[in-house]
Amino acid sequence: METYIGILIFVFIIFSQFKYYKRIDFQSKVIKVVFAIFLCISLLIIVPLLFEKFKYSFSAFCKQCPLYGEGIKSGLPFTEYLKYFFSGIFFYFITIIPFIIVFSVVAAFLKKLRIKSFKNPFISFFYASIIPVCSCGIFPLIYSLENKNKMQTFSKLIFFLATPLLSPIIIIIGIKQLGGHYVLARFIYSFVFVFLAAGIIMLFLNFLREKQEPENMVFKCSQDFPGTDINALNNSINLTSELLPAVGLGILIGTLTIILLPADYVNIFFNTNKLGIFLISILGIPIYLCGGSDILILTPLVVMGLPVSYSLAFSTTGAGICFGSIPLLFKMVKWKFALLILILYIILPPLLGILLHLIWPEIPLIDRGF
Repeated sequence: METYIGILIFVFIIFSQFKYYKRIDFQSKVIKVVFAIFLCISLLIIVPLLFEKFKYSFSAFCKQCPLYGEGIKSGLPFTEYLKYFFSGIFFYFITIIPFIIVFSVVAAFLKKLRIKSFKNPFISFFYASIIPVCSCGIFPLIYSLENKNKMQTFSKLIFFLATPLLSPIIIIIGIKQLGGHYVLARFIYSFVFVFLAAGIIMLFLNFLREKQEPENMVFKCSQDFPGTDINALNNSINLTSELLPAVGLGILIGTLTIILLPADYVNIFFNTNKLGIFLISILGIPIYLCGGSDILILTPLVVMGLPVSYSLAFSTTGAGICFGSIPLLFKMVKWKFALLILILYIILPPLLGILLHLIWPEIPLIDRGF
């Protein structure tokens, strides 16, 4: 069944990439009813996830995930590749879209209230660490936050970068799987990464010296998306419809990556010392991980000897950025800064992992892992 639904989703994603998609009247009564139904379904999907451990990155599709199952072996008939591809689209879609819909509604209500961005970056980091949102779900939320000066822009960057890396769910799973020292190391690592990356972005902003309004410096969502002149429901629908093409493109890219990435290559990244932390960190980018699923994947490897610093570099790229969220990144952030953020995710995690390994080479773990 999921294969056939995946085909329908694939057709819709392709359709959304063309100008005909823009001709849809998203304020019609039919669209509003459909959106309300999908919102209720999304809530039914998300709420249990907030109280139960997040499943692996592709839910049931994880059985074909290169990190856990047999992977997609070479020599399979082309029809089998298509089956896995459309099944992957289905499970990727139901993993991401509920968060986009729910947090688009949240963002619309926050925008309606004219909520301002956090003035203090440390408070921004704190709030980011207690919100269970993935790297795709954060984009609707940043749309709702205003930034009138450079300090608020800096705080908004902190919130944007930190939210996917820490959450109560990640903390609970981390303590249960690897122990309190691991969670402490992850918190320190994430804190340094977020503030260092945001600081570099602000230095780059000062270097460019662009003559623009403060709210249009880094994020372009405030000028390109609907404001507060319409009701929250219409605003939610507009925001979701604006994000869907980029989300769909990300789903296609992410699914193709999982399908085409040989399982043996993935195992080599984790099981050899020669390739090192840089390749392990880069490996996290193509894979969609959120809500602590990276910890579930890495627990057996860490217990078997993978350095915690290596695992944190992988977790940062896997949770903070992925092929599924890259199109959204360029949709919501100015392209110069989006490119810089992508580069920082490639360079900083392994460097910080090496530094952490030098400072704290033996991080105590709990005896039981998995």
